[in-house]
Formats: sequence, C-alpha cells, structure tokens
Amino acid sequence: MVNGALFIAGSVGVVLTGIFLYFEVGRFAAPQVPRTLFDERKELLAYTAGLFGGIVLSLPLGLLFTSVKAGLLLAGLVGLLALVGGSALAQWLVVRSVYFGSGESTAFYVVGFRLGTAAILVLTVLTLTFGDPALDVLELAGALAASTAIVVLEGAGGLLAMPERPGAPGGGGTVGSLVLTGPGYFFLALGTLFGPLEIVVAALVLVSALRIYARLRERVLAGIRPPAGTGTPEGVGPSTGFGRTDR
Repeated sequence: MVNGALFIAGSVGVVLTGIFLYFEVGRFAAPQVPRTLFDERKELLAYTAGLFGGIVLSLPLGLLFTSVKAGLLLAGLVGLLALVGGSALAQWLVVRSVYFGSGESTAFYVVGFRLGTAAILVLTVLTLTFGDPALDVLELAGALAASTAIVVLEGAGGLLAMPERPGAPGGGGTVGSLVLTGPGYFFLALGTLFGPLEIVVAALVLVSALRIYARLRERVLAGIRPPAGTGTPEGVGPSTGFGRTDR
C-alpha cells in the first residue's frame, strides 16, 4: 500500500512538471522558434539536479504541512523559512555555477531545476494526503490542486529570483521571489484546515502564480538570445506543434 502510494505520488509529480516543461519551456525550442534558446541537455540535467534538491526541501515542506494541520504554527513557520530559504540558496548556487550560470540561458536551467524540485514537493504533499485514514474525494482533489499550484509557484519563483544581467533580463531578485513563494506555501498549508475549501485556496494561489509566471515568461525567457549551435536544421520548416524534429 505504501509503495503504491509513493508510486502514484511520484508519478503525479513527474507528469505535472513534465507537462509544464513540455509546453512552457518547449515553446522556446525549435521548431516553435527559429532557434532553440537553451541547451536541451543542460535543461534535462538541471531538472535532474532539482530532483535531488527536492529531496532535501521535502523535509521542511512536510514539517510545514503537518505542523499547520496540527495547530503548531511556530513549527510550521520554521518549516516555511527553511523551505523558501533553501530554495533561494539552491537557485543562488545554480545561477553562480560554471555549468548552468555561465551563459545567457541560465533562466531556462533555473526553471528546469525548480520544476525538478517541485516534482519531489508534489510527491511529499500527495504522500501526506494518502496517509490520511479519512481521505475522501474532496481532500484528494484539494491535494491535486495544491500540487498543481506548487509546480507553477516554483516556476514563477525561479524567474522572479533571476537577477538582472547584461543581455539577459531578470525578474527582480530574491526578495520578490520570497514574497511570492513564502505566502504561497503558507496558504497552501493553511488550506488543509478548511476541508473542501482547500481547492479554493489552492486555486487562488495557482492563479496568482500563473499570472506572475506568464508576465515573466515574456520578459525573461523570451528576451534571451539563443546559444550557439542551436536551431532548426536545414530543410525543416516551421511547425505549430510541439513535436521534436531537430534532434
């Protein structure tokens, strides 16, 4: 039973983040654009690195959700601070690494890293939900809504934290990211206290994060110049779909 719950929770995390990557990052890859704006191998490695980062951050996330549900707000705040602070530190390391941070496409790798982290955070939330002996359909729907909100929250938070650099526009800085993700995670945890209304709380967080992400996507990601060696090969025409033809 436990293994089955972990498998389902992990699968949902990977599927949600995979869909986000496919459509939101994929829109900046050939043939959707004349030249791919990032190195696809680095994007995959960034996502993989995020999975390992998510394992560490799942601990404070679990502390946040369980403490808030038990009425232990002080412990919940400790978990929240560790969660958003750990995310900020991890992104700081990614941005300043030689492998991911040396080019102009760093923002794409940050999104990939944050989505890898989100996959494990979703696994954590759903595992806690499946562990509730009184689990019903509405609680499960609320957990799925919260999971979707976490994916978008991580993507938006990653772009918000991107610093301004010559030739690569940023989102404003770490403080703006913390202002978004901190209250976002707190309200998601708080929503677990309200039963069926958890869906409403998660939907509000999701819509807010989605609006911020959509604005930053056009400002930050669309403004990045493509790295050398990317693009649609000769003989391949434009496409409106997301099928890969350049690899």
